[in-house]
Amino acid sequence: MQTQGLSTLTKYLSFPINRAGWPFVAVVAVAAYILGHIWGLLGWLGFFATLWTVWFFRDPKRVTPTRDGLIVGATDGTVSAVDSAVPPAELGLGSAPLPRISILRSLAAVQIARIPTDATVSKAVFTEGQFHLVSQPEAETENTRASYVLDRANGAKIAVVQYAGAVARDVAFDLTEGQKVAAGERFGVLRLNVEPIKQLGNKLYRRVFKGEKIQICTSSFKACDLKMCSLKACLTGKGTDSACHCRSHLHSRIDLYLPAGSVALVAAGQSIVAGETVVADLASTEAARPFETR
Repeated sequence: MQTQGLSTLTKYLSFPINRAGWPFVAVVAVAAYILGHIWGLLGWLGFFATLWTVWFFRDPKRVTPTRDGLIVGATDGTVSAVDSAVPPAELGLGSAPLPRISILRSLAAVQIARIPTDATVSKAVFTEGQFHLVSQPEAETENTRASYVLDRANGAKIAVVQYAGAVARDVAFDLTEGQKVAAGERFGVLRLNVEPIKQLGNKLYRRVFKGEKIQICTSSFKACDLKMCSLKACLTGKGTDSACHCRSHLHSRIDLYLPAGSVALVAAGQSIVAGETVVADLASTEAARPFETR
């Protein structure tokens, strides 16, 4: 039993790091080393920051189902909606609502997206925009996003839209038009942007070291007080929301737009694993989960 438990722990902790993350790991590690020579406590904080950076860019292996017609999750996270909505205009898919599956991803999740189906990229558009909370309606039209249309061999079109969030702002735009992609293939690793974190750090410094009674939130962090936000809830996406929706600041989002008549195999609130969890079935004719028109 002890050997089995050790094996499970080793498997859980043994994971590759995405190559996009190594420069960040190196920078944090060097900073930790320098800070450690200035003050031991800073060195320890830097050490744990390095471990967190390694964890953030982890890239675990996934086993992707291969049956034709299956659509797998594009990111680790929680399904926030199974509905119908008009896709973003840049996709060129018309103004009629299409079946949509929205997935929210917290900072505790794997930050590497996965291709949902075997296809050819027919359109790739990067849109510069705002950094609203991804749970807000205006995020769909105003946030920075990477949008792709994937053409399956039978002509069916699948759209993938990856939205930047209030903190996780840097979305990798790494698919090109005409590129052939396979279900479960990696793309769109998400990176942190230091600006909102720096703003938060400055506010906290003034509060803790200068005794100012201030709110910690800026334009990126809605009006809320430090005591109203649970760090655990923010990082894990679990627990109840505070008045400032602290968790939402640390979320990014991916929407999948599917052909009419697609079958949803997931429901709102369900946790999924990128590249493994089957979220829809294009081959089936009977809807397991209805897409509600929005």
